[in-house]
Amino acid sequence: MAAYYGEAAPFIKEYLTHMTAKIIASSHSFTFEWHFQSLLMTNKEVRAMDDLWDQAEAAELTEAQRFNVEVARLSFQYYKANIFRGEFFFTNPFRAIHLRRLYDDLIDHGITVVCPFSPMPAKDEINFFFTVPAHWRDKDQW
Repeated sequence: MAAYYGEAAPFIKEYLTHMTAKIIASSHSFTFEWHFQSLLMTNKEVRAMDDLWDQAEAAELTEAQRFNVEVARLSFQYYKANIFRGEFFFTNPFRAIHLRRLYDDLIDHGITVVCPFSPMPAKDEINFFFTVPAHWRDKDQW
């Protein structure tokens, strides 16, 4: 982990340890299209995990390690966006802006598929106000 994430590794390890323990204790680890629904976190837990990711991103990292940390954090961002947590909370008036930023971050990091069998549509085809990332798929896949 240290080679891949550099000085961010301890923070990511703590995140993974927490998430693994939470899944074992409170849900299931089945992998299916709506995997984000198999684990619910309190707002306090979400803030604590965001703090770990903030610390990971603030670490002294090489360019490759920074990219790896950013890509790893995107999985948590995707999770939060799908369950309306953190900056993606459904009453946040800036939620759509955060979703657009998440879309851009995914694309910028080479991630073009977030649902099985369908690439994400073009940005201008997504209604960021009414959708979550799990619904970012080709219209023909609905």
